[in-house]
Amino acid sequence: MFIQTSYFFTAVLAAKFAKEKQIKSDQKIRATLLIPAHNEETVIEKTLHSIKKQLPKGDSVLVVADNCSDRTANLIREFSIINGEEFKVIERNDTSQRGKGFALDFGVKYLQSKRPEILIIIDADCCIGENAIELLKQNAIATQRPVQANYIIEDVSSSSLLGKVSTFALIVKNIVRQAGTKALGTPCILVGSGMAFLWKDINSIQLASKNIVEDMQMGIDLALLGSEPIYCHDATIRSILPIDEKTAMTQRKRWEHGGLQTIITQVPKLLKKGITDFRPTLIIHALDISIPPLSLLILLTTGSLLANSIISIYQQENAPLILSSITFSQLLIASLTAWWGWGKNTISFTELLKIPAYIFWKIPLYFSFILNREKKWVRTDRD
Repeated sequence: MFIQTSYFFTAVLAAKFAKEKQIKSDQKIRATLLIPAHNEETVIEKTLHSIKKQLPKGDSVLVVADNCSDRTANLIREFSIINGEEFKVIERNDTSQRGKGFALDFGVKYLQSKRPEILIIIDADCCIGENAIELLKQNAIATQRPVQANYIIEDVSSSSLLGKVSTFALIVKNIVRQAGTKALGTPCILVGSGMAFLWKDINSIQLASKNIVEDMQMGIDLALLGSEPIYCHDATIRSILPIDEKTAMTQRKRWEHGGLQTIITQVPKLLKKGITDFRPTLIIHALDISIPPLSLLILLTTGSLLANSIISIYQQENAPLILSSITFSQLLIASLTAWWGWGKNTISFTELLKIPAYIFWKIPLYFSFILNREKKWVRTDRD
């Protein structure tokens, strides 16, 4: 864990002292917002209203109602009648191929006859921040690269320790580490919503798959092809963590099992490509992806420190203990820096000290990765 923790430490410090540079393009470009939706009747209208407030003239919204058994498609048609024909819905019915990747592929194929210059993917339960569409478009055109927005997943349960710690962990992953990659000039990770692509890029990768973290895979595939994603902090996308603990565990299981599986299968590809083509950014991108979830990183680092402390006592071998101590210190400093810079309004210092309880809550999740790995796409229930 020393290499991963060292990179994590470096990325957090880079994010702390970096300044976001505004990227602007004067080009007038046409974009389509693609929204995959599976039984989203409770949230889709709120998402569409947040888009309508800032949708530039000439841009459009396409919703893929994927294997829906509720009123999702009808609600969007009604919304289109009232708010304009730039909002459109198409329906996909194929229960043998379920998952976000299949819905995205269906939407991209539909758009082949009227290709937009930029495709922006938004999840059906998200609200977009002010000027986010224009910022994503400008960054994509100016850099000619995929762009990931600042994706904030909030906890609306004020009393839940698990919710607060989960939110902080997501802040570290989706904001702090992403800002670090931007400061270091390396690719960021695509995290699912608020992703902008040049049409040539989205058309060059395989979307239809059962991958349960299809967004991360999209970013890796594009990086391997030379289109390395970048992060845009000023373009904000917001979503909400599930309140129900069982639902939250299901969501985290899908995210983290998919992420760990991606580490195993994709990091070697990135390292090989980075070395053979002499592309240092791919090697660093592999390091970023290889960082496990924060709770698992803490668990492994602490476990290593304790194990090497025992070895040092009984075998008088200090080198492993010194290395483990450095690793643990880097993780501690990075975590506190991330909390002070981005998380103190989300979780208090006293609550932060209770993170071991959160880790204990997640230990079964990590054991299940070995014994009963999540391989199927599972939609998160909406509260």
